[in-house]
Amino acid sequence: MQEQLAKFMQWLEDASERERQYFLIGALFVLFLLWYGALGSFLASSHKTLLDNLQTTTQQISDAQQQVDALVKANAIGSNATLQQQLDQQNAQLNVYFKELANSQAAMIATKTLLTPGNGIVLAHVTNSLPTVVQASGQNNSQKLFEHAIVLEFRGNYAATLEYLQLLETLPWYFFYDELDYQVVKYPQAKITLKLHVLSFQENLLDV
Repeated sequence: MQEQLAKFMQWLEDASERERQYFLIGALFVLFLLWYGALGSFLASSHKTLLDNLQTTTQQISDAQQQVDALVKANAIGSNATLQQQLDQQNAQLNVYFKELANSQAAMIATKTLLTPGNGIVLAHVTNSLPTVVQASGQNNSQKLFEHAIVLEFRGNYAATLEYLQLLETLPWYFFYDELDYQVVKYPQAKITLKLHVLSFQENLLDV
């Protein structure tokens, strides 16, 4: 091997300038072919790897989309079931409210409690506007729901007023308190004005 290399070096040294140029061109051509072949092999391998990765990524995206669709479908079913349950609960509560509104005896007792304050309170004046019809909703929408507006003016001291207001808080839910005005006339006596409205299926609930 060394002998052949020595002969080659001797030949290269004895060769003419043109022969050396030809040799250099040939060597460069051989190197180019080797480089081109290696590059082609590398590109082919990279292309195959890229295609494999693309196929894998596409499959992963497809699997993920299927999982998302399954979750959305399951969530929609769960949401519909939850919504239906909430609607059933609301309808049940509405039925309770309508039954309470239809209980005329309880409404009369509550109204009597409203208009008969306890000790220390003097009811000075009661104003009752004509009832207005409110659109009822639910299974009893064929019935008319009336709203009765009331203004109570009474006198008393602070302790008696507080006790009376606490009593009014125990009245049924369809008694709504809108406004309260407390003015001291001569200590400890005060003038109190209470505005409220009452819902009822009875048009003549309040005859005051």
